Amino acid sequence: MKRVREIRSRNALLLDSWPILAVLTLLATILSGCDLAGGEGGQLDQRVLSESRDLTTDANIENAPLDDYRQRLLNLINQARAEGRTCGEYGYMPPAPPLTWNTLLETSASNTVDEMAAGNYFSHNNPTTGENAGNRIAAVGYRYIQWGENLEAGYGTPEAAMQALLDSQSHCRILMRPYWREVGWFRRETPEDPTYRTLGAQHFGLPR
Repeated sequence: MKRVREIRSRNALLLDSWPILAVLTLLATILSGCDLAGGEGGQLDQRVLSESRDLTTDANIENAPLDDYRQRLLNLINQARAEGRTCGEYGYMPPAPPLTWNTLLETSASNTVDEMAAGNYFSHNNPTTGENAGNRIAAVGYRYIQWGENLEAGYGTPEAAMQALLDSQSHCRILMRPYWREVGWFRRETPEDPTYRTLGAQHFGLPR
């Protein structure tokens, strides 16, 4: 399976090993202080990156029974979505439907984490090809109408990472979008990465 690398933010080295986040969704403006073309209002002082796409690909959707850890990750997402919340300047987001786990989205998220750890970068696009999460999600065979991605780095637990995502207005907005139906979240310790002690990726999908 082909794995895809992403471009390092110009400011990643300034952030050192602080916990940082990245998020992808639909239709937005250029971010200040990063190389990413596109975004949803994330600011550098929030350690946030954003981008968006809305595409359709041909693939098959797979779901599988969850072990305790995956169920823990899914519960964190669905518990967050079950409560209405204010996402900063985006205003109030009402409660959203629960998501189901998708193993293909988990695989694409895992590929993202592995490539970032191996390449010691934290960003969205492949530095060579310019490919992004939409390409990675399609590459594992997930058939979608729309996709989204959250990235987090430096958080010791899923709970800490989720709280940071909810505290960031753009990430909060992505998590609360009502049209997502499926998700995969992969995170692990990354001893091979000299900058980030942990990396994680959430991939959201609206399937065809």
